Amino acid sequence: YIEKWDTNSGLRQSYLKGHTANVNGLRFTHDGRFLLSSALDHTIRKWNLETDMCECVFSGHSGIISEILPSKDGKHLHSWSKEEKVVRRWDLSDGACVSVLAGHSANLTKILESKDGRSIYSCSH
Repeated sequence: YIEKWDTNSGLRQSYLKGHTANVNGLRFTHDGRFLLSSALDHTIRKWNLETDMCECVFSGHSGIISEILPSKDGKHLHSWSKEEKVVRRWDLSDGACVSVLAGHSANLTKILESKDGRSIYSCSH
């Protein structure tokens, strides 16, 4: 689960529960309205920061998710799993996988979105 803390008081405010295994990644969307989490259960969740409720589950990875990257336009989410050697592109509104970027022959190590949001760069070793 994810814990939400008040930095002034040092007190825990809430728990965000839903993943069935340890959480290994957190990112905010660019507009700051949602928290995205990835976990060892091979899923990504989109959390509403006003309600602390999960609004969407992204399922489809068969390996541990290495990183999550929300797109600059706020419409998509990119994720990758080192073992799968692919980048998945998701519709941020409903969690549908819209494309799988495949072609690496080695484990992925990093992805990056271009400044204009029209390209994804990925590297492997």
